[in-house]
Amino acid sequence: MRDTSLKAYREEALPKMVHSHAAVLGALERLGEATNSEIARDLEWSINRVTGRTNELVKSGKVVDAGKRACKVTGRTAHIWAVKPDREHIPATELSLCCGAPLIGTMCTGCTDREDIP
Repeated sequence: MRDTSLKAYREEALPKMVHSHAAVLGALERLGEATNSEIARDLEWSINRVTGRTNELVKSGKVVDAGKRACKVTGRTAHIWAVKPDREHIPATELSLCCGAPLIGTMCTGCTDREDIP
């Protein structure tokens, strides 16, 4: 990968993605358990913007599949998502914008030892 591509990723794509993750986590904190459609309605986003972020948050271990129920938006049976229980006490406003890890003051606890993210 070229240095310019990596720089563009760090400066443009990564902050947008992390902001989206924090927004979805914030919506789940407000709503408790929610479907993708319920999160999309809460954030006033398209469903396509939400599903990718919830999948990424599940893969990173920040969000868990909490079962299925009728969606309050579509009426159809859908997966419901919830903030992982051991993270519930950390409000989204106290999560790092670089990787979503908890903050200590203004320092990220998740990527401070990583060299690939400034």
